[in-house]
Amino acid sequence: MADTVKVYTVDYPPFQIFNEHKGRTGFSIELLETAARLADIKVQYVDLPWARAQRVVENEPGSVILTLAKTSERLKRYTWVATIYQVKDGLYSLANRNDIAIDSIDDVYQYSVALPVGDVSLQKLSISPDHNDLLFMVNSQEDAINMLVKGRADLNHNNDIGFFTATDRLGLPRKMFRVAYVTNQSDMGIATSKTTDPELVKKFQVSINEMRRNGQYDSLRQKWFSH
Repeated sequence: MADTVKVYTVDYPPFQIFNEHKGRTGFSIELLETAARLADIKVQYVDLPWARAQRVVENEPGSVILTLAKTSERLKRYTWVATIYQVKDGLYSLANRNDIAIDSIDDVYQYSVALPVGDVSLQKLSISPDHNDLLFMVNSQEDAINMLVKGRADLNHNNDIGFFTATDRLGLPRKMFRVAYVTNQSDMGIATSKTTDPELVKKFQVSINEMRRNGQYDSLRQKWFSH
């Protein structure tokens, strides 16, 4: 009998794309579903807000969350299944904001920052959501970018793939923005509850390694990140 895993995720192109007519697609969705087929694992998707999904997966055996940025704090909460992509993190501003000058991470705290609820950037930037008048928590990455455009926030922290995919969806030219400060490189991947059966984790890991060997991983990477 095939194992069944609950998969918690949100719309986050090009890793996960939710389309009303075409259903779910994206790099991470296709990778996960291919790995699941190879391992004879059934996938059941669950839609929850990102912050809540993270809390649920932390405590629910046999559940999976994607695509998650790997941090030391998250490794305490989850079992890391696999890294599936690497991104460059940075702080983005409007290109014409020449008044914004960041030479170190400490310089960030004098500017206002817009971030989606549940975003890992709070940890990466060591920003407390409490008692911070310069922090704006919004519903989505697109909302955060609109805050920049409207002059309601100075900065948005994101990775290069996520930020410019969001600007493309909004129909905004990429040259309208600039990287004000590069913070680090991040592993993006799949995680599960620490109470998940290790054999289930191993099945996914074996399947993903097989995808890397047989060329399926490279084909997906070329499909979703070549442009």
